[in-house]
Amino acid sequence: ALFAQQDRAFSSGCIRVKDPFDLAELVLDDPDRWGPEQIRQAVATGATRTVHLEKPLTVLVLYWTAEVAPDGTARFFKDIYGRDKRIIAGLDRPFERRQ
Repeated sequence: ALFAQQDRAFSSGCIRVKDPFDLAELVLDDPDRWGPEQIRQAVATGATRTVHLEKPLTVLVLYWTAEVAPDGTARFFKDIYGRDKRIIAGLDRPFERRQ
């Protein structure tokens, strides 16, 4: 399974989700219309469907190549998208005061 792999950058634009049915239930937040069985039935049809949410949902996608572990140690990850180089270059530039 993909989630068992060390390096899971297998897509070109999509975001893989470990428990998609649980996420769908949480996002839809309408147990009367979208309970677990209704969600599974909708997916089983294989048809793409647009569902308008009652409340807007903000989704933040973060890309971190370093983090602090719960024990306080720094952990570093492979920069699979090559973004660190640009960030480091920006940090290396001299500070420019705005006029």
